[in-house]
Amino acid sequence: MAKKWEDIRPLSQKELEDLIPKSDDELEDFWRLSSGSETEDNLEEDFSLSESEYEPETSDRESTDSDECNYRKRRRINRGSKPTQEHFPVECDQGDGQVDQLAAQNLEDEQSVSNDQEIETQRPNIENFSQTERGGSNQDISDNEDLHNLGDKPHETILNKGMRGKNGHRWCTVSNIRKRVAQRNIVHVMQGPSGAARDADSPSGAFQCLFDESIFGKILEHTNAHIAIRCENYTVAKSTVSTTTRQELNALIGLLIFAGAQKDNHLSTREMFDSRKSGSYYRATMSCERFEFLINNLRFDDKATRNERRTVDKFAPIREIWDQFITKCNSSYKPGNYITIDEQLLGFRGRCPFKMYIPSKPSKYGIKIVMTCDVGTKYMLNAEPYLGKHTSTHGVPLAEYYVKKLTKDVHGSNRNITMDNWFTSVSLADQLLKPPYNLTILGTLRQNKREIPPEMLNLQNREVGSSLFCFDQQKTLLSYKTKKNNSVLVLSTMHEGSRICQNTPKPEIILHYNQTKGGVDAFDQMCGNRSCSRKTRRWPLCMFFGMLNMASINAWIIYNHNLQKRGKQTITRKAFMNQLHEELVRPWLEQRLRVPTLQRSLKLLISDIIGLPLPNDQTEPPALRRTTCYICPSKKRRMTSLYCTHCRRAFCAEHRARCCVTCDADK
Repeated sequence: MAKKWEDIRPLSQKELEDLIPKSDDELEDFWRLSSGSETEDNLEEDFSLSESEYEPETSDRESTDSDECNYRKRRRINRGSKPTQEHFPVECDQGDGQVDQLAAQNLEDEQSVSNDQEIETQRPNIENFSQTERGGSNQDISDNEDLHNLGDKPHETILNKGMRGKNGHRWCTVSNIRKRVAQRNIVHVMQGPSGAARDADSPSGAFQCLFDESIFGKILEHTNAHIAIRCENYTVAKSTVSTTTRQELNALIGLLIFAGAQKDNHLSTREMFDSRKSGSYYRATMSCERFEFLINNLRFDDKATRNERRTVDKFAPIREIWDQFITKCNSSYKPGNYITIDEQLLGFRGRCPFKMYIPSKPSKYGIKIVMTCDVGTKYMLNAEPYLGKHTSTHGVPLAEYYVKKLTKDVHGSNRNITMDNWFTSVSLADQLLKPPYNLTILGTLRQNKREIPPEMLNLQNREVGSSLFCFDQQKTLLSYKTKKNNSVLVLSTMHEGSRICQNTPKPEIILHYNQTKGGVDAFDQMCGNRSCSRKTRRWPLCMFFGMLNMASINAWIIYNHNLQKRGKQTITRKAFMNQLHEELVRPWLEQRLRVPTLQRSLKLLISDIIGLPLPNDQTEPPALRRTTCYICPSKKRRMTSLYCTHCRRAFCAEHRARCCVTCDADK
């Protein structure tokens, strides 16, 4: 008589160990038998054990029943423990809510099976396991490993089908969907101005947080040193070629900002200082000749050591103040959760060792600057000029070098970096997920990357607007077909799953990329809209104009943020630039108003601009030494002590004219 199922004793530990495959061949046979590829007769032969190992000698019928029960028990042991729902991952989009039919059928059969029925479970195909999981390479399968442990592993290890790139990189079609926000997407930093920028309550205060005294001091020092050399070429000392002061340098920068606000930067200097075309504001600040002289003599480094520094750094003529400016921009603002990294092209057609040609840019020729901007406010956080072959990356790929360097101040903050296909790579995504970076990326991927599976590039039998997803742990790769013969590849380490927007047929990854990709482009557009740049053949001066544009935009963002914090109304960028130039120019205008030899018409103009009355000057200058009349012929030699208040030239009584103050101002 056959024994009942509950009467069969459990196997000992030694007996269980004997059932575990010991070699690669036994392991192959084990999976082949578990998948049901052999008949039951062959299974009985392969798994048959001696009857003496389980029960003593009995009758033939009892022995047969016992062998059958032992065989069934061994099949349960070899196939693992009781299957659960976590062993059968969902192979569909998150919104479908459907479970694999095979997994559902197996679960239903497991619940309805009786003690006398054989339990049939599904094991993953051996082709879905790597060499290390097969036990044929670096690691053997643990003796106690079962389906419960496999369920905790990444999903690609239990897929029915996986994909590989050209270099063997593994991808799977099932994502690890979380109910909570992943730790790598949680940012604990408050966005807004930081340090001294939080107390900036005026446009000039916000601007000087970025262009501080140190930068102005270096520009003033090197400019005066160059002017002193130039003055040796002039026989007669004139006010036009004299050295400058801090107030005059501020006024010069104020005029450049005012020209950008009024969009007069494209005008020539003569047109800009012509009162019939651009008003008298430029003339009130300084003469046209003085403006040209200062612009042409602006210097930003020590000329004596420039050649030595150029052998190491091609950016040496302006490197010192550039690094100080970027450091101030970094320390004056904390960005939000999303940052964009992209390129800006400063238009320049002169001689430059690292001039670039980018046909897609409006300027086409110029200096390429790689920068990062905050997505929400478009604040420029960090920037680095692209020096081409002169860039020292210390063996790191060029794109990875710029990404890691420009995001240095946000490392470890879990922020997301949006980039284009020049920067994005699978290896960079893996590196940024690890300490000390702890950053996620979202960017388009070039189709020549060897990690991309061929299935993601195949456009046949795909409708326009269709999406294909594949996953590798925390990485998500999307292939979105935009046109009949075109698709876009997007790589993300921030998103999980295959969410599709209900309102549009586009995936969530595409929508998020479109919302965050334009940080640098919007910043570049603002720079070009109200630019302080002027035509020049010196690339360091072109970089200085670009720095003024960057500083004016960043200062405007800081100032508006502080206004909102105080509950006040924000202002437009044009209004900010007008207020900024007034605050920069006013100290110089007050000083110029006190010059006794200044033309009375200019004094009236300055008095009207700054709202101060004219100083109590005498209508005629004090008595000076007698000299000959400037108008009379030299033969007459008419001596006089009268001088004109405008041109400071001597005149005699014959050439003297009477004129009231109003008529004098109208001249």
